[in-house]
Amino acid sequence: MNPVLLAQAGSSGVVFVLLSTTCGHHTCFRLERTSDGGQVFSLDKAPPIAGALPTGNLYGLDFANPNDGYALTSGTGARTALFATFDGGRSWHREEIRPDQRIEWITSTPTAFYAVSGTCPDLKTSCGGWGLDRTPSSASAWAGRSLPFSTALGLEPPQVAAYGSDVWITGQQQSAPYHAL
Repeated sequence: MNPVLLAQAGSSGVVFVLLSTTCGHHTCFRLERTSDGGQVFSLDKAPPIAGALPTGNLYGLDFANPNDGYALTSGTGARTALFATFDGGRSWHREEIRPDQRIEWITSTPTAFYAVSGTCPDLKTSCGGWGLDRTPSSASAWAGRSLPFSTALGLEPPQVAAYGSDVWITGQQQSAPYHAL
């Protein structure tokens, strides 16, 4: 087993470790948790991940607290699949999102999850209409918000990060003179 991803559960002492190994001709994943600095680990159910090492099609894993977490995977044709757990990784369910919606980033505060998402009409067209979505940490009740800046001038998807109750959004225009926002 190879550790490939760590996710601390908010400000708690719980850390989730995604492990991978080769199972015949494919990759198997396990999700384990520790709450004592790595002395003892318990097995949880990994989000439904497919693909090759190191993290398969998983590109985001975030826990607001030891119970509530989300996993982002890239689905067929680079579409996003969003999975949620509200029991500390013992079970995961797929969230319903629009077929043309792409979730680029996810982060959390102790009370909420935030995701940057946009609209991708098809695989040959760039995504646009980037916004900030929010849900309480213990429920799937996503609501969208507009960004405090325009993404119309060649801006790549903004990134989102959180620490404590503070949330930051940052982006950079991808054409000269590369203004940071």
